[in-house]
Amino acid sequence: MGEKDVDSKYLVLWLCVFLTAGIIFTGWFVSLRHSFKATNEEMNASVQKSFEQAQNDVNASFGEMQKILDEQGEAIDLETAANQKSAGIESVAAPQE
Repeated sequence: MGEKDVDSKYLVLWLCVFLTAGIIFTGWFVSLRHSFKATNEEMNASVQKSFEQAQNDVNASFGEMQKILDEQGEAIDLETAANQKSAGIESVAAPQE
C-alpha cells in the first residue's frame, strides 16, 4: 500500500506541474496575441500616411536629381562648346527631338 501512495503523489505532482505550465503558457499566449493585435492596429492606422509620405519624398528626390542633371548638362554643353571653339572645331548641332 505504500508504493501506491508514492505513485499517486508523483502522479499528482506531475499533474500539478503540467497544469501550472498550461496556465502559464495560456496566459503568455493571450498576452502575446493582445500585444500583436495592438501593434498591428497602430501600424495599419499609419501605413497609408507613411506610404504617401514615402511617395512624396521619392518624387521630391527625383525632382532634385533632374534639376541637378539639367544644370550639369548645361555646364557640360558650355564647356564642350568652349573647348571646340578654342580648338577651332565647328560645332555640329545635334538633332533636337
